[in-house]
Amino acid sequence: SINQLMTNLIPAGFYYKTFMWPNWHFFEPYIRRIAGLANAPRQAPSSGQYESRNWFCDILIVGAGPAGLMAALAAARSGARTVLVDDGTRAGGGLLNRKDRINDQPSCDWVQDITDELDSLSTVVRLQQSIAWAYREQNLVIVTERHPEPKQLIQRTWRIRARRVIIATGAIERSLVFANNDRPGVMLASAAQAYVNRYVALPGRRAVIFTNNDSAYQVAIDMMAAGIKVVAIVDCRDDSAAGSHPLPDNIPRVKNHVVTGVLGRRRVNAVSLRSNEHGDTRKIMCDLLCVSGGWNPTVHLYSQSRSALRYDDALAAFIPHEPAQPCDCVGAAAGEFGLQKILVDGLESGARAVSDCGFQAMKTAVPSTSA
Repeated sequence: SINQLMTNLIPAGFYYKTFMWPNWHFFEPYIRRIAGLANAPRQAPSSGQYESRNWFCDILIVGAGPAGLMAALAAARSGARTVLVDDGTRAGGGLLNRKDRINDQPSCDWVQDITDELDSLSTVVRLQQSIAWAYREQNLVIVTERHPEPKQLIQRTWRIRARRVIIATGAIERSLVFANNDRPGVMLASAAQAYVNRYVALPGRRAVIFTNNDSAYQVAIDMMAAGIKVVAIVDCRDDSAAGSHPLPDNIPRVKNHVVTGVLGRRRVNAVSLRSNEHGDTRKIMCDLLCVSGGWNPTVHLYSQSRSALRYDDALAAFIPHEPAQPCDCVGAAAGEFGLQKILVDGLESGARAVSDCGFQAMKTAVPSTSA
């Protein structure tokens, strides 16, 4: 807090020049203490084993969200050797954080039915808590699995060579820029949605949602259902572009406005708004600000394969364009954000992959969805 009073005198990295004389090690302990860095551990790490494994399959699917699960289902039912990799403790991806319904049942129940079927098939290997972090030549993907079975294993590295790779890694929500947007109580709208739906925890009591897209409107409904008072949805788009998503009457929609700053020192106490049309300013009292600046498809693994991207003006993001290897991006990773279309995209991608590998794609019905 004292340093904040001298921010103009201490730009980022200033100590690399300031504290070189007479000796950096004289100042280092104090800087580490201010930064909250503890002493390095002296105990040896816990005992355990590490393992490497080489694996071959017909279809490798990265991401067990709705698109990845549908692709895996299409591949597994055809008899193709399938590997499904996901970094979460449970399959489902974003479905775990929302209240969607698939085939007239909660989406989490639908996910459980799919994973039960996949686990019953001997041709399917499903890896949770696993990260595909390298995409090399000739469809070689390197995966690190944490805490696999048996229990004495700490980590296992898989080197998987696949005939076809399906990338269903989803998308990352963007933040928005305004003064003091690092205060405790400012978070992504999708994070607040995960708190209330998946973890049954309230990140605040009075919330403002600042958005430039329609995805945050369902977040407001979920937060209200959890007991959080949503005092306003601030949409920076004008009346012609702002979303028409239906909202309860007790949630005010403030269009053509932006959040210019957060008020509060240790936490959010209020937010300041400004009209894009008239420049008028106002203040709204709250203890939680949720922001949603749109979504960026997670194309990192796709780019590692040396595949080309293109910029999409409508999404203001890069999306997959021309693959350099036998791979395919599906769902939100390909810039598709409607749940029904994501399920269709995943199913069609899985069917294409099995056909390319010489298998007969089994007819699979597309699930129906509802919010």
